[in-house]
Amino acid sequence: MTHKEEQKRQHELSLELEVDSQHFGTRLRQIRQSKGLSIEHVALKTGVSRQAISLMERCESGARISTLQKVCKSLGISMVRLFE
Repeated sequence: MTHKEEQKRQHELSLELEVDSQHFGTRLRQIRQSKGLSIEHVALKTGVSRQAISLMERCESGARISTLQKVCKSLGISMVRLFE
């Protein structure tokens, strides 16, 4: 693979990851709201700041896998459900 092809592939992957992060943030908010939970409630249960959860939901920040696991556990869902 040429350098130019590699750069193009990396750009395509970054766009895919951006779309996925937007999707997971939207899903996170939908699921949280469907369960009648506040951001504050999830923050208290997970030890993740309210601001961090809000940023994730607004697709302004990603999250580590360990953080997603905590959030999913607090919502009573599997991580797979965030990406459906």
